[in-house]
Amino acid sequence: MMASQHFAEGLHSYHPNGFHLVHLGDIFHCRYKVLRKLGYGRYSTVWLVEDQSCSCYRALKILSAECYGGSSDLFELEVLKRLQDFNPKDPGHRYIPTLVDTFEHVGPNGRHVCLVLEPMGETLASFGTLFSKCQIPAPIIQRFAKQLLLALDYAHRSGVIHGDIQPRNIMIQIPNCSIIDKYLKETPADLAASNPKSDSSILVSQPLRDFYIPESSNLRDLNIALCDWGSASWTDKHLTEVIQPVLLRAPEVIIRAPWGPPVDIWNLGAVLLEALDAVHMFDGRATQTGGVYKTQHHLEEIVALFGPFPSWLLTRGKKEVVEEYFDENGRIRNPIPRPEALLENWIESLAGDDKAGFIMFLKRMMKIDPRDRLTPTQLLDEPWLQHTS
Repeated sequence: MMASQHFAEGLHSYHPNGFHLVHLGDIFHCRYKVLRKLGYGRYSTVWLVEDQSCSCYRALKILSAECYGGSSDLFELEVLKRLQDFNPKDPGHRYIPTLVDTFEHVGPNGRHVCLVLEPMGETLASFGTLFSKCQIPAPIIQRFAKQLLLALDYAHRSGVIHGDIQPRNIMIQIPNCSIIDKYLKETPADLAASNPKSDSSILVSQPLRDFYIPESSNLRDLNIALCDWGSASWTDKHLTEVIQPVLLRAPEVIIRAPWGPPVDIWNLGAVLLEALDAVHMFDGRATQTGGVYKTQHHLEEIVALFGPFPSWLLTRGKKEVVEEYFDENGRIRNPIPRPEALLENWIESLAGDDKAGFIMFLKRMMKIDPRDRLTPTQLLDEPWLQHTS
């Protein structure tokens, strides 16, 4: 479940095969009463609802009508069912969203697949604002890293690749859903009535923010879940060949070579650095070329930090892409001058052995050759994670 922090999605999202227009108080599937709008994503809106069959809170994710039977079919429902049922006793299962229910809703804009999930707190992106310089302390990152690796190990063994690991798709689990009562009292429904900048019928988002954290709780005891499986693929059947946020793309994805589960490991490595030090590992920009993103600059940054692309991987990439950026010797064509790049220079929140351990951990994850990246199980045995709870 991904809940965007933006104000509202805009009227242009509501059209035939688009979003379904929702109002506070609407009841779906004869049991789910809409209480607040939590957010939205590219293909869905997310709502806090009361499950009237048990008087408990749920998150209702209403997919755009184009997601199934339209122009942008997803595997999200099927993936969540697989993850739900594959092995509920597996340690990684608890760090995957719980699919409580699913149904279809027919509205003016089409047929919408609806997913009912356990509600989550804020995303890893906003969680960082609770700390100085938005840098999440290492003990918390170690705990979250372990949980994410357990989730990925579980997903990969079930035949699923996430394909979109980024801070906004990692969410903090709510320790006790009764805390939501406070959120409802302090986010009055009339404040969400409409979006004056867009259309009077579109409700503004009221994310849970930090309401999910009990006042007496220790932030080091929180758990996360790897959410938003809308871009997920099966290991043997891909949703699309171009995946991942641009700056987090694995090397094989950038050059359009075949890819598999190791793409998630590369993704996770870059995200952990971002959460720990509030810095992006890659930028893809250079003042010499106007400060706009260019694939060549992104490749230059990857090579500067992690070494050259192996020749076998370049031969598997899309021919025109590889020839545009690499010469016959496998070196990047006409690279711009850059200062020496060292991971050590990116990390200011750690020192000594802890910093060295984290750098080694990252280097195990972010091998350009996907065959050399450690699996989630192997990474769980890395020294940097051995002192986590």
